[in-house]
Amino acid sequence: MVPLWLFLLPQSQENNIFIDHTPVVVENLRDASKQFEELGFLIKPGHEHENGINNNHIKFRDSTSIEIVEISESRDDITKSYLEHLSNGEGGTYLALRISSIDEMNKKLKKANIDHKITKLKSFTYITFPNEKGMNQIFLIYYNFRNDSDGFTFHPNKSNGIKEVWIQGDSTTISLLDALGIEVTDHKNKSTAISLDAFKTIEK
Repeated sequence: MVPLWLFLLPQSQENNIFIDHTPVVVENLRDASKQFEELGFLIKPGHEHENGINNNHIKFRDSTSIEIVEISESRDDITKSYLEHLSNGEGGTYLALRISSIDEMNKKLKKANIDHKITKLKSFTYITFPNEKGMNQIFLIYYNFRNDSDGFTFHPNKSNGIKEVWIQGDSTTISLLDALGIEVTDHKNKSTAISLDAFKTIEK
C-alpha cells in the first residue's frame, strides 16, 4: 500500500462528490471529546445509532467534519470494522465522501464493475466496499436528512475545515477514485497524488 494524497473539497459541482467526514474511533467517547475540546474544538453532541455507533462531532463551516466514534456493539459491517481498527489502537479509520444520489452512484459503480454494498439506515444510506481490500478505507454516504447547526462550526482555535486527507491505498483504490471521476496523477516523489481541481480547500 502506498500513501495517497487527496487534495479535496469542500465540493465539486461537476462530480457531486464532497468530503463529508473522517471518523476517529476511540475507547471512551466522553474522554476523547474532552481531549478535542482542550485542543480548541467545539463539540456537537451526537447520539447512539441503530447500528451500534455512539458519536460526537466536530463540524466545520465548509461542511466537513470529524466524527468521534465509540462502538457499543458490532451490528453491521462498518461497526465490526471499527472494532477491528480499535484493536490496533485509537485513531482515524475512514474517509467518508458525500454523494447526491444513491441510485446514480450505484449505476456508476456497476458500470465500472466495482463490487459494493448498500446499507440503508433511518437518517442516511451508505455504500461500502467490503470485498475490495484497496477500497474499504473509503465509504460513500447519502443523507436522507441533515440537521447541521452553524452554532457548532465556530471553534475557539479558529479551524474552518478539513484541508487535506491522507489515506493508504493501491491500484484498486485508484480504480475506485477514477470511477468516481476523481483525477489521479503521479506525484514527483513517486507517491500517488489525487487531486480535484474543482475543489476549493478552506484553511485555518
